[in-house]
Amino acid sequence: MNLGTMNGWTEQPKEYTKHLAECGQLEPSVYAFMKDGKPCRETRMVRRYNTTVEKVGTYSVTRTETCHDCGCSWKSYS
Repeated sequence: MNLGTMNGWTEQPKEYTKHLAECGQLEPSVYAFMKDGKPCRETRMVRRYNTTVEKVGTYSVTRTETCHDCGCSWKSYS
């Protein structure tokens, strides 16, 4: 199901909101940062999505993302 161009959405489509909530898996990820001038590490849970990203262009890039779990796809421009 093609959800159109993300940059043109005035509201998130219900399908995209459902994709964010239900697709993907939570995995631990280590974040490195500075706190009070000292290096720190922290493990946080992040959601990884099973998507394919196709990029077209050099400076102005068009991205097409497709989720393999729910079948949704959308475009975005940068």
